[in-house]
Amino acid sequence: MRCRTKIPLSWAANVVASDGLSPKGQVCMLIDKVSVIARRADAAMLYRLARIQMLLLAVLFFSAPLSAQISDQPLPSAEQVDAYIEQGMRQLEIPGAAVALIADGKITHLKGFGYVDGSGTPVTAKTPFQLGSVSKSFAALVVLQLAEEGRLSLDDPVSKYIPYFQADDKTASDKITVRHLLSHRSGLATIDGNRHQDTTYRGDDAMERVVRELKSAHLFAMPGDRFQYSNANYIVLAQLIETVEKVPYEKVVKARIFSRLGMNNSYVQIADAATAEPAVGHTQWFGRTFERNFIAGRAMMGPGGITASAEDMATYLIAVFENDPR
Repeated sequence: MRCRTKIPLSWAANVVASDGLSPKGQVCMLIDKVSVIARRADAAMLYRLARIQMLLLAVLFFSAPLSAQISDQPLPSAEQVDAYIEQGMRQLEIPGAAVALIADGKITHLKGFGYVDGSGTPVTAKTPFQLGSVSKSFAALVVLQLAEEGRLSLDDPVSKYIPYFQADDKTASDKITVRHLLSHRSGLATIDGNRHQDTTYRGDDAMERVVRELKSAHLFAMPGDRFQYSNANYIVLAQLIETVEKVPYEKVVKARIFSRLGMNNSYVQIADAATAEPAVGHTQWFGRTFERNFIAGRAMMGPGGITASAEDMATYLIAVFENDPR
């Protein structure tokens, strides 16, 4: 199997992993599937993504196949991409966005569009944006790093590391493995992961509280049997990381990913003083765009807590697509 990864990564971790593949093989498969999805993206897909206020995310997905170089179709020029983004921003009233294009392991184009907020501060390639569920890829990366270091096994039950982790059927939930969480095959339902999206609690025990609350959750299927996307999987994974590392999740991500890759305008939820001014969040309501500068509580760090610039995400993508230590 061809693998373009430098660092092990379950990209967005919402594609079901194939049985029988090694962890690294699964990572390659997941990334390849994302590339296929991105290559087939058309205007409708871009607009749907933009409607959930993440044009930045759409652009980054769009840029992925530029690195993969696995299609014979001619690639759009940077000018064409810029024009496409500007058109989408006008039509969808998107106030600000940023683009990064990569090819052959290098950043080939960086550009900001629009404004950070109502003050008129322009967006640049260094402007941090909230990444939403792309944040899951960072949690997955740390878990796979820990697995490669021998500090955990993907096929161990989660309860080995978090003894208080269980659902209403303890016998069933004791069969949930780390791999099941990564691939959304734990049996935890979507609704179980959405209960805490609007919480703002920032206590050190934020994730532990949520994990303990899962004791009342009913598994919709036996672990490993069926796929269902759930933020709960990545809340548990973030707590697992904290438990194994004995360090707060945000510090782990900074040390293992941001610092190593030089992602200086990236952080988990709360900005460092040295980072560039972040873009103000926006949402759409009945076709109109409104500011919603919301930062969720610590429980949501694993599922959706990363904020990063287009330039930093390009660096991240290059590390994913171009590096392979084998």
